[in-house]
Amino acid sequence: AILDGDLGQSDIGPPCTLAYAVVSKPVTDLFNLTADDVFFVGVTSPSKAVEKVLQGMAFLRDAVFKRGSEFVIVNTDGWVEGEDAMRYKARLIEEIKPNVIFCIQRQNELAPLLNLVNNDAPVIRVESPPTIKQRSREKRKTLRELGYIKYLRNPKVQSIPINWLEIEDREIAHLFSGNFNNSKQLEKISRVLGVKPIHFAETAEEISIVIGKGKWVDAEKIKELEDILGKKIDVRVKGQEEGLIVALYNGADEFLGIGVISEIDYRKKIIKILTPVSEQFSKVIVGKVKLDKNFKEVPASMEKVCQVES
Repeated sequence: AILDGDLGQSDIGPPCTLAYAVVSKPVTDLFNLTADDVFFVGVTSPSKAVEKVLQGMAFLRDAVFKRGSEFVIVNTDGWVEGEDAMRYKARLIEEIKPNVIFCIQRQNELAPLLNLVNNDAPVIRVESPPTIKQRSREKRKTLRELGYIKYLRNPKVQSIPINWLEIEDREIAHLFSGNFNNSKQLEKISRVLGVKPIHFAETAEEISIVIGKGKWVDAEKIKELEDILGKKIDVRVKGQEEGLIVALYNGADEFLGIGVISEIDYRKKIIKILTPVSEQFSKVIVGKVKLDKNFKEVPASMEKVCQVES
């Protein structure tokens, strides 16, 4: 079996995932393999989710051996520069517990990493072929976008009531937890902020507020509302979540595929997801990568709205 641990340049699974495939015959390109299992991380670099990547790699390694595979080839990512990268790779080696370690390098740049590793496995150093050029950031992005297109082919919009789903995302989950039917509280919020929310949800510690597209809220008004209500106020603009990549799982917690958030209808409490997945799904894990309508990566933000009006 081959375990693909390269989030940003995934060959076996969709971008932003770890995956493995059981191989029964020689292959010339891992991109043509079909994943037997996938672990969604939701980012394109392990530097943004070290613990989750380590968890996913251990999970998939165990899954491979449960299938009866005699050996596993683990393909890791190219993040090796800097102390954080070295510590991550050392922890990955400790987690995977390989029998043999192959180091593909140009000028012994992996020596500091090997000094950190507490593993008795033999190390085989391989010189990187000079004919293989290092990919630029833009080239890597372009290849990821081809991956999104591959795994989002022939999509349809699925509209699912929020309360039917388990949503693994703090920002979105908070928008639909607690009380959101307090009309008096809504009036107070509208009066202080100077804009009527299209949706709000209140818990014991926090109030999450959604305002319409094109609306702005003065940072001082948010602070004033926090002082009045004695709670943290989180203000978002409708549409911030649109384009975020998601992973879809069934009731048995099996990965079904990826999708993109098309819209959240706050009035009807429905989430609309563009996906080729036709099976029923019950869990949605929201990633940090945002795609446009052509599945090109664009900057993602779900930050609090604190701009001062000008």
